[in-house]
Amino acid sequence: MGTDTAMTKPVMDLLNVSHRSKFIEVMVEGTVKRNIPNKELMQILFSTADQGDTSAINIIDQTAEQLARSSAGCMNNLDFSQEAVADIVLAGSVWIKAESPLLFEKYQQYMSRWAPCDCRYIFLQVPPLPEPYYGH
Repeated sequence: MGTDTAMTKPVMDLLNVSHRSKFIEVMVEGTVKRNIPNKELMQILFSTADQGDTSAINIIDQTAEQLARSSAGCMNNLDFSQEAVADIVLAGSVWIKAESPLLFEKYQQYMSRWAPCDCRYIFLQVPPLPEPYYGH
């Protein structure tokens, strides 16, 4: 329902989708089988946004807004109002391996509006637990 986007062809090529009518089917199947190439899709999104694609920029903006709503909501519910500065630890490949600063920039903008105090952002560089503990 959005405007035309430069993401269409690279996404269709990546997913080997021959026609738009097959896109949803391929995505549902990939979700069920857990084999959607998320990293590559994120790379397409970020590179297309960096080139000025309105649809890609809007996706990143909406994502940043929702992430900031969640973060600021937690901070407000936990009452950080007396803190001068709060550490926000950003973990996961969307933050750590991002090939574009756009998501983080927009996230910071929203956080500056909604967080009850100033924030210091820390990019987690190591997993919080050793590998054997994951999934237990």
